Formats: sequence, C-alpha cells, structure tokens
Amino acid sequence: MELVFIVLFLCVFNTHYLSALWFMDYNKFFFVLCVLQIAVSLGVNRIQSNIVSASQPYSISTRIMPRGEMMNYLLLHIKMTIRSPRLRQSFIVYLLLSVFYFYLFSTKPGMIQAFPIRISFLTVLFGFFPITFNQFLYSAEASFFDHLMITPNFKKILQAKYLLYVFFVSLSFFVSLFLFPLTWQSFMELTAVLVYTAGTISLLSFCSILFVDTKIDLFGSLYKTFGNTQSTQALAMMLVYLLSTGLVLCVFWLFSLQIAIYFMLITGGIFFLLRQKWFNYLHRCFFANKYEKMEIFRIQ
Repeated sequence: MELVFIVLFLCVFNTHYLSALWFMDYNKFFFVLCVLQIAVSLGVNRIQSNIVSASQPYSISTRIMPRGEMMNYLLLHIKMTIRSPRLRQSFIVYLLLSVFYFYLFSTKPGMIQAFPIRISFLTVLFGFFPITFNQFLYSAEASFFDHLMITPNFKKILQAKYLLYVFFVSLSFFVSLFLFPLTWQSFMELTAVLVYTAGTISLLSFCSILFVDTKIDLFGSLYKTFGNTQSTQALAMMLVYLLSTGLVLCVFWLFSLQIAIYFMLITGGIFFLLRQKWFNYLHRCFFANKYEKMEIFRIQ
C-alpha cells in the first residue's frame, strides 16, 4: 500500500517538475529524511524499551486498566504499533511521506494548482494513516489481542482505532493551516477535505474487516513484502480511496468547485454523525462469520 502511494506521486509529478535544481533540492531533502528516520527509530526503540520494562508479567490481553475500555484498547493499539516491526516500519513510512508531501506543497504551491491533483493528494496526506493501518485490521489484532478478538467488546477496538485516526487526520489539517497560503476559499477546501477524510474515507476504510483473507506476520519486515501479492484488505483500501476521491472529482467536473466542497462537507458530516450505526453494522457483519476468519489464521 505504501509503495503504491509513492509510485502514484512520482508518476504524477516527475514528468512536469523535474530539473537539475529540483534534484539538488531533493538530495538535501532526502538526507534530512534519512536523519529523521534514524531519529524516529531511536525514539521508538526508547519508548518500546520503557513499555517492556514497565509491563506486567501477566498476559496483555487479560490486563485490566483503570482508564475504561476505550482508553485500554487505544493504549493497546499504540503498544501493538510500537512492538511490531511491521507496523512500526509502516508508521515510519507514514511520517516520512507526510513530511515529504508537506515540504512539496509548501515550497512548490504551483504543483497543486489544479483541483483534481490538489484533492487527490490532500486526501492521501490526511487519510494515509487510516488507509495504511486498516489494511491490517483484524489481521494484526488477531495476533496481538489474543482472545479479545472474539469478545463482544470488539466494537470498542474499532472505535478506539477510529479515535486515533481522527487525531492524525486533524494533526495533518492543523499543520496544513500553517504551511499553505490561506484564503477563505482554501480554508474551506482544507476543512472540507478534513471532514470528508475523517468522516467518509476513514469510516469506509473499516469495511476492510469484511475481506480478511491473509494472516500477517507482526514481526516480519515491511520492506520484504513489497514484492508479495497484495491482500484483499489492501486492495479494498485502495478501492475505498479511489472511489471516494473519484466521487468528489465527478461532482467537481459535473457541477463546480463550490458544489464539490459542499459535497465533501455534507457527506463527511453525515458519515461522522452516523459512525455508531456504521460500527454496529460492521460489528454484526464481522461476527456473522467470525469463525471462518479465525479458521484462516489456523490454517496459515
């Protein structure tokens, strides 16, 4: 999934904006990215060692925290990301690509003057976190949370993950406010992308739980899987992104920019208000064939 977005970016921009000066600027930038990745890796390892040293000797799946179920699952999800090399590397890729996109959009605003390009990459920038991690939905949790995956509280896990996704979508939005030249039109556009990504795209990405067909190795390397066949979940995530973005572009081409902005605001707001009903629906569909999904993990 991460490789797809990298290739998509290069295919769109390399034919129009490459020059000798461009390469000189980006050689410096990639050096900064390498330093940043080393710093992030050291920080993650430090946090991981602190968590391991503070953990209790009994199973994490049976540990009860006094912060409530939602906060419990939220902290467990963070621990899962930190402890798993596969998810940790995905998170580092997310950070590096986000910094790369912010750098491009803030220093070369001419690259995103066209609305289709601007919307396509803003939705990637805002929605890259949920799209990246929901391709592992259930596949990762089934290995990490143990028997919690078959308890009635599984819906709380989905809600906790969604809370984390909204945080990172909102973080990208606030960073954009400081980096992009703002007018009232651009502010409304960024707000519309925020609502549409946090509401429509993020919530639709949870439907990947209905397409679980592959068990992932939490302790495997992300970079060794680039050449492997994509799982149905990853393909579902790509389809969610393409359909969601394509729908906005269709509204833009058929009507106008203002109508497209209102469409994102209204659609995203409706999804956000109905998020509990959506989670209830996914919960029912998931538990209707949960034993078939568990069988996948037994035979792989």
